[in-house]
Amino acid sequence: MLVLLAAGMAAAPDGVDPDDLDRWQGLATRVTNGPAGCWTFTGDVRTTATIRQKSLSFRRAADAPIVREGTWEGTLEDGTWTRFDYTLPPNGSVSIEASVQPIYGTMPPGMAKNLADPPTTPDADGPPEGDDGRQEGLNLMRKAMDGWMTSTGIAHAQWRDDLGAIELVEQIPTTDSPNADVVTRTTIFPGGRDAPSRVSVNLPSHTTFGTWPTRVHVYDTQGHLVQQAVEDAVLPAAETWSTVSVFLGFTIGYDQRLDYRTATRCGG
Repeated sequence: MLVLLAAGMAAAPDGVDPDDLDRWQGLATRVTNGPAGCWTFTGDVRTTATIRQKSLSFRRAADAPIVREGTWEGTLEDGTWTRFDYTLPPNGSVSIEASVQPIYGTMPPGMAKNLADPPTTPDADGPPEGDDGRQEGLNLMRKAMDGWMTSTGIAHAQWRDDLGAIELVEQIPTTDSPNADVVTRTTIFPGGRDAPSRVSVNLPSHTTFGTWPTRVHVYDTQGHLVQQAVEDAVLPAAETWSTVSVFLGFTIGYDQRLDYRTATRCGG
């Protein structure tokens, strides 16, 4: 059973109704699904990874970040990516690959492509090849960002004087089980207007994927999308997501940031 709650910390301005949850949820889902029509975006990408393992402490600083920077471009048609190419050169010989993927819109599997040459030599200090949990965490977060709601979800909205905005908070169990973990999605509507400025998703503090001996523990996965109104559309300005995973004795911290620099209607 979906439970809808409404509460206000202070009186909302005239014409802004925190109790109209259907409206706020509909607006949040519509915007994170992407704008109508066809758009081409370009921007910058930055990824930062840290690897921890006791045996590495003699060979590199335990928290030495592996930073990679590049550019990207893609085409979004009615909320679905039909092309997403990025150029992210390797950092020396370090081999800790993770496909760059936006949390905005819907992306078919295998769509994202790195046009840069891969590392020529694997990093002996890096984790073994395999799924270290980042993809599962990203998939679950993108599912929540896209407006997924199970039958036992809870939502509430309130006017926040400190933000000058409606704050919509949705708590989304990962399954219909009474003991399911909960994903939280928060959307901010400045001035109570239709266009949200920020959407944040926080996964449960600890999630596991797979079975022993390759079980992966994923911690503190979160994503943030900043948006802006451009003419008659609400378009992304920047997005970030981060996670920490423990995999076969390695602890990997990963952060990804996409900045949206240009947006052009297809054929425009």
